[in-house]
Amino acid sequence: MSTATRFDSYRDERRRRRARGRARRVVIIAAVLLVVGVLGYVVGFSPALVVRQVTVEGTSVLTPAQVGEAAAIPQGTPLVRVSESVIGERVAALPAVRRATVSRELPGTVRIVVTERTPVLVTATEEGPRLVDADGAAFPPGDKVPDDLPVAAVQGGDPRLLASVARVAGALTPELRDRGRELRASSRDDITLVVDGRPDVFFGSSDDAELKAQVATALLSQKGRTIDVSAPGNPVVR
Repeated sequence: MSTATRFDSYRDERRRRRARGRARRVVIIAAVLLVVGVLGYVVGFSPALVVRQVTVEGTSVLTPAQVGEAAAIPQGTPLVRVSESVIGERVAALPAVRRATVSRELPGTVRIVVTERTPVLVTATEEGPRLVDADGAAFPPGDKVPDDLPVAAVQGGDPRLLASVARVAGALTPELRDRGRELRASSRDDITLVVDGRPDVFFGSSDDAELKAQVATALLSQKGRTIDVSAPGNPVVR
């Protein structure tokens, strides 16, 4: 066989190998695209992976039904199309909710874990009683108003004043919380806890509320009408 013939044979073989390689690549790419397409259909459109139930955890003031209504997740929605952040924002917009965590669980569950605000007092509004947490956020009480919370009597419904009163309520010791009947305030420097069977406690402002509560608790057994802890380093019983 001449040199030219051997070269032509080698060149033809290389062409055939390249053609076979291109054919294999085309087959592999087509197979990958087919698998991706099938998976995309199963995840995005197949009835096998759609929302079938919404579970709610962590509620006491709210009901699971109220949380589910706020989440607004239609049954049958493809699970992949459920935005955890959007649902979380909807639920967190409920006044009684401090934060909400949303997760998707195969094959068809959306799980919502709620952290509710912790009420420290009750106040009256034109819309009815409202619970208030230590940050001054007010929210509806749900089925019933707890009977173990002090009532806030705040003149004018000033939200800043209510927030100051709430900070005092959140700082109360167990002894003051058990005996405290009402928190009265005409201004942010005039907050008083009305105590059953003991002297009332004048806090003044909400500054150093925890220290003031501890000092007042230590003086509860003293005789008098008022325990003044507005200056906690120099309390007065009168």
